[in-house]
Amino acid sequence: MNLKNFWSFFLLIGLFSCGGSPYYKELSQLLKQHEKSIQDYEYIAVINVDACISCMDIVKKFLHENNSNPQLLTVLVSASSKKINLLVGSLSEEVILRDVKMESIYDFELVDMKPVIYSVYGTEVEQRVILLTDLLDGVFFYY
Repeated sequence: MNLKNFWSFFLLIGLFSCGGSPYYKELSQLLKQHEKSIQDYEYIAVINVDACISCMDIVKKFLHENNSNPQLLTVLVSASSKKINLLVGSLSEEVILRDVKMESIYDFELVDMKPVIYSVYGTEVEQRVILLTDLLDGVFFYY
């Protein structure tokens, strides 16, 4: 094997041995800090509640419609625990994660202004930035 083929082979091995998507590690770490596992969910919705003050009704409706869906974890990101409390109310928090430290934004860069849906396939994670209104349409389930 000549030197060119050797380096090509070495590069291919390096590319395929990385394993998992770039979002898998960040999501796993965030969920682990909250005693949850990424493997327990097919979808993870990360919503920056502070990004849209007038959109609270949409987020609240989304939470009510999906609170009994064990395949979907909703991460609510806000500096205000009061704001998250207003959204969650008396809902079961098994599929809701409160991120009042805003780690999803500052530590893991999982969300910015628009909601993000992560689809989990083993160690592969696909990211889709969506419109807030898409939360109500369930559009992200059909991509």
